[in-house]
Amino acid sequence: MNIPFPILYDPSREVPEAYGVYNLLGDRLATPSTFIVDMNGVIKWKYVGSSIGDRASIPELLEQLADIEG
Repeated sequence: MNIPFPILYDPSREVPEAYGVYNLLGDRLATPSTFIVDMNGVIKWKYVGSSIGDRASIPELLEQLADIEG
């Protein structure tokens, strides 16, 4: 796909369960979520949707990244 960032495919659901976003909506799926994780594995920011279509906006993500960079 030639994208400059990794995408996680996890059919075992281990990651959404570990991040606490699996089945929050009672649908046995990972809730739409975005995590900004630093190089040390520390979560710097997260957005967990309240519905299947609720996702962080691109401007919001860029703002958070700029704030984290300082």
